[in-house]
Amino acid sequence: IKVSDEPSVFTWAVTLTVSGQYNLYTRWPYDCGATTKAKYLIESDAGVEEVLFKQNCRGSDWYLIGTFDYTQGTNYQISISDEFADGRTYADAIKLERLEEQSQ
Repeated sequence: IKVSDEPSVFTWAVTLTVSGQYNLYTRWPYDCGATTKAKYLIESDAGVEEVLFKQNCRGSDWYLIGTFDYTQGTNYQISISDEFADGRTYADAIKLERLEEQSQ
């Protein structure tokens, strides 16, 4: 995503096959010219949560954004925008990893 007068948005469409709690991770290329304020909008069973994430002088690894609840077969959106960007904003990749239920 390039910095411009109007915010740019990239959205991933997510539909999971198993309900549960998931860790949401993001990654992007290493760049010290990247933003310190990438805006993520994460849709989950709890609604939509806004998270500002520092991409500056980090990257090339997976970073945990948070843990969210999802229901199988439901369509969700996870977006990133450069609305508050003070540098380049990268929409490289996300991944969701389901947390295993703990036995009682």
